[in-house]
Order: sequence, then structure tokens, then C-alpha cells
Amino acid sequence: MPRVTSDHCPIILQCGDWDQRKSYFKFENWWLNVDGFEGLVHSWWNEFEVEGCPDYNLSVKLKMLNKNSKIGANQCWGVMQLERQSSQ
Repeated sequence: MPRVTSDHCPIILQCGDWDQRKSYFKFENWWLNVDGFEGLVHSWWNEFEVEGCPDYNLSVKLKMLNKNSKIGANQCWGVMQLERQSSQ
């Protein structure tokens, strides 16, 4: 593609097969209503110790945060259901 104002040309890279998986992270809005949720996420994030380049660190921390959030959500969901049942 000729360009008048730039010496850049688009290229297409083929890097082989890439297994693109669905993201299973789900953020539930009700988590924001749980007392201490923000502090819990902050403490989880700071307890993860990862060594490597910044993009690798971010990737690993997000995976670990996802795992902890699922555990925390299950615990909070159980507590909220118990509270709802006891109020009825």
C-alpha cells in the first residue's frame, strides 16, 4: 500500500496456531457491596510475589487474583444466602 506521508507499510505475521480460550473471569457487581471487599482484593494483590518482566507479573497476578476472587465469592455468596434465609 503506497502512502504519501509515511514510510511504513502494513505486514501480516503468522505465528502458528494459537489456542484462544474463553476468559472465565466474571466480575459480579454485588461484590462491591460486600464490606471489606476492596481491602481484601488489595491484600491479595500485595501478597502475590512474582518475579519477571512487568507484563508477565501482571498476567500471573491477574490469574492468582481470579482464583482468590472465585474462592472469596463462593464464601460471600454462602454467607449472603444464609443471611437471606434467616431474615425470611
